[in-house]
Amino acid sequence: MIRNSLLAVAVLVSFCSPAFAQSVLDGIAAEVSLAGLKDVVTFSEVRELVTNKERQAHQTFQGQALVEKIKEIRLAAINDLIDRTLILQDFKTKGYTIPEYLIDERVKEVIRDSFGGDRAAFMRTLAAQGMTLEKFRDFQRDSIIVQEMRRMATKGAATVTEQKVAEYSFQHSGIRSLEFT
Repeated sequence: MIRNSLLAVAVLVSFCSPAFAQSVLDGIAAEVSLAGLKDVVTFSEVRELVTNKERQAHQTFQGQALVEKIKEIRLAAINDLIDRTLILQDFKTKGYTIPEYLIDERVKEVIRDSFGGDRAAFMRTLAAQGMTLEKFRDFQRDSIIVQEMRRMATKGAATVTEQKVAEYSFQHSGIRSLEFT
């Protein structure tokens, strides 16, 4: 199902001109399903993710190279959003929870680091971006979940030592024995 969505998205992205894609207000860019959970990635989410990169591409590329770069940027964004959605679905299906104090701490950290502790400036910035505090908290919650799930996935990854690499190389080199003279 997911691979079919990716194929459909790839076809959609490759046939959409930048002008056409900008005229679409919103819609479903991809459907994501895992263990009975269904979510969608919307065009507005993709646009939010690609705006700055596309602006940079317009300054660097022209003609067909620009069109190809835009396609690449959008497809990468869709794939990133699909990965993120799958990670969040996995978190839900495993029954994990996240304490609210972690989100509170993240919000306080953003206010402290980006707004010099000025909560009113933070709230004005959210309003100017059309975002509510609740939506910002949801975004921070999802970011914490994705970060932690990725950390857990890599924590269990195998560590390859130099000795294991040397043994593998020796076993697959065609040399039957080592003789030192």
